[in-house]
Amino acid sequence: MVAIKSQQVLIPKSVYIGDQAELRCTFKISSDYLKSLTQNGSVELALSGFSDNLNYEDYEILNVQLYSAGVDYYVLSVNFVPWKTDYIKLPDYCINEELKLNLAFEKIEVKSLLREKNTTTARGNVGPLLLPGTIYKIYGTSVALIVLLIVLIRVFVKRKAIASFIKKRRILRKYKKLKKNIIKNLKTFVKKDCSCLNLREDSVKLQNLFRNYLTERFEKPFLQFSTVEIGNALDRMETKRFEALFNAVKTFFEKTDFFRYSFIEVEKSEPFKKDLFLQIKLLIEQLESIQEV
Repeated sequence: MVAIKSQQVLIPKSVYIGDQAELRCTFKISSDYLKSLTQNGSVELALSGFSDNLNYEDYEILNVQLYSAGVDYYVLSVNFVPWKTDYIKLPDYCINEELKLNLAFEKIEVKSLLREKNTTTARGNVGPLLLPGTIYKIYGTSVALIVLLIVLIRVFVKRKAIASFIKKRRILRKYKKLKKNIIKNLKTFVKKDCSCLNLREDSVKLQNLFRNYLTERFEKPFLQFSTVEIGNALDRMETKRFEALFNAVKTFFEKTDFFRYSFIEVEKSEPFKKDLFLQIKLLIEQLESIQEV
């Protein structure tokens, strides 16, 4: 029989009745059998490997494991629960009967809380300091509060940018709705039977539709403006970027004024009306690109 000498460590160092503990026995031996046994990691050994009957009144053996700790180094781990104070002694463990690999255990001290606290009488039941799962709720709440605080700080720092973004989104939605309505009205107007109308009347209606769009788009009373006043209003808003676009708007009103006030009679106004419709539609598409003037 080969008696294996080992360095034994008790985890935790102080063990009390009912605690789950682990006795780690580290030893060195050159053995092809052990090397082959532990090549895939930890292996659980049978409780029948103990050389004597186990004393279940003093302790309970949960499991016995063996694993490699380096070249020719191995660890025999015994997980147990003690049921008595003072010292307990585990029977020797035979790792392999054929090779007669036998490992002896040192005595294990099981401490007594009553002795350490110098208490001679049992105390009454004490409720738990925290309900089960409370600690996780506290951690989760703390993390949520920290995240919320970070978000609030970022919102406060970026409040002007956020307000500007929200305002811009509202304006864009308003412009989109306005564009949709004016295009719908224009299409309805173009589809109507024009046999009883002339170019003069068509020009008046198209001007009114476009004036209404400009009034809501720029929040100025274009419905009340004459063509000259519309040109003056656009000149006051004009920038270098939109000079050509505003000139095109003024040209549209000047052109339709010509049809309104000239003495030229054109009974079949359908082609002219479609042409004016396309002009308005193109101008509206270009005006939509203007965010602020």
